[in-house]
Amino acid sequence: MSVLLSIANIQKSKLADTLYAIFIMYRLKLVYKKEPRTQTLKETVTYCASIELYTDHGIDCAQCSATELLFESERDRFFACLYLSASTSFTPVYLD
Repeated sequence: MSVLLSIANIQKSKLADTLYAIFIMYRLKLVYKKEPRTQTLKETVTYCASIELYTDHGIDCAQCSATELLFESERDRFFACLYLSASTSFTPVYLD
């Protein structure tokens, strides 16, 4: 019985850590100036932006939707916004 309780506590702890990690992420939305024709194209451009941030600037992020990127720190989001603001396809905007 104690083994089952300890497993349940570990799983509960992992869930709490996961939920905590979700809530402390910093989001950046890419507002497209000229709406792409398809959802797939929008997702692809956003994905390419995330790859560019990682390869050119060492900023790690995750894509959570067709137009949003998640960052682990405010610093990463700030510099990503700065770098991505040079794009002619979209405008990066902070989300709270």
